[in-house]
Amino acid sequence: MRLALGTLVVAVLVNGLAYVQTNAIDPAWVFISTPLKWQSPPPDAGRRIRTTPATMIVLYPSGSYAEVHCVLIQQENKTITISHGDAFVVRRGTWKAADGKLDASSSVVFRTVAIVGKPLPEPPLTEHFTVKELKGRKEIVDSSGQKYAPSPTFNDVEELVVVVDTRPSPSSQ
Repeated sequence: MRLALGTLVVAVLVNGLAYVQTNAIDPAWVFISTPLKWQSPPPDAGRRIRTTPATMIVLYPSGSYAEVHCVLIQQENKTITISHGDAFVVRRGTWKAADGKLDASSSVVFRTVAIVGKPLPEPPLTEHFTVKELKGRKEIVDSSGQKYAPSPTFNDVEELVVVVDTRPSPSSQ
């Protein structure tokens, strides 16, 4: 019995490490909509945080693309995390870049709140971005002018992995 339990623990640890290695997100691949419009809770709430709706884009080197619409929380120490109590939308697809342009084709694969009459995955959408580098910092800009840039204070990559990779597949909804 102890040998079987030990074997199970080793198997879980090995599979867990494989999951982390294959689904990891490097913070350099994450671009967050900017500027962010932070709001503070009422003073009587006693919380020294700020929140804002945001869009996060993940450009995996493999060519995979993820986009998450969510609420971000800026903690008192200025680090930024994803809100666990607010709704979010996940898009997945692929991206290609050439000549300072980036094209991403993706579909909504998960919504916290379903839209009646709108099955998942939704039809694919192609977005066009311009890639810019300002003072050594990369930025992407969509066709409407919305900018996305890395955030040095975003430290919730593990939660971003969970949001992007562990949502139910469209066939299970």
